[in-house]
Amino acid sequence: MSHRAGAIALIAAPIFGLAATLTLPELPADGAARLGVIEAESTRFLVANLLLLVSFTLFVLAVLALRRRLAERGSRWGAAAALAAAVGWVMHNAIVGMVMSQLPMAQAEDRAGAGALSEALFEGVGFTAVLLPMLVLTEIGTILLVIALWRAGLAPLWASIVVILGLVSEFVAPTPFDGIALYALLTVGFGGIALRLLAMPQVPAPDALPSEAANA
Repeated sequence: MSHRAGAIALIAAPIFGLAATLTLPELPADGAARLGVIEAESTRFLVANLLLLVSFTLFVLAVLALRRRLAERGSRWGAAAALAAAVGWVMHNAIVGMVMSQLPMAQAEDRAGAGALSEALFEGVGFTAVLLPMLVLTEIGTILLVIALWRAGLAPLWASIVVILGLVSEFVAPTPFDGIALYALLTVGFGGIALRLLAMPQVPAPDALPSEAANA
């Protein structure tokens, strides 16, 4: 992916996430009640989760493009952080898949039994085994990534700070505003980084250097 396409993906990813958060209906903690809302708002529920899938996929593509730019600047630890963040964003899609599995549960005749199954899905070891590494890789990887981008001159300091604040807000902002705060701040922060990248000249690919040198 070119650095321009990566920058555009970096802008689009949190915008899709914000759209998904605003679309998703508020879901109760109780399994049976949650399935009732999903059944009543099935279109909103489906659209919101599809938007999240697009958002997380764009994050992966954008972060991998940033990894390439950091590698070009010789930032090995920054490139490693980008790879960790990319894995974390990929794992977000696994969580979305588990959440979307509630859609057929909402059609079950035994609402109480389906509700108990829904609660067990998110309280089981399998969900925790995906959730914990996802959070660690995404949060730490992305924080180290934006720090590396700033140190490499690829991101304004304010934009890196805003991204970090967005990641922190997911854990401190009250529900249901935590998702809105997260994606709104990521839109501003990553938008600032993307604009910096778009204003920079593209670094020639290594295999293009010899021909350019010969033409000099």
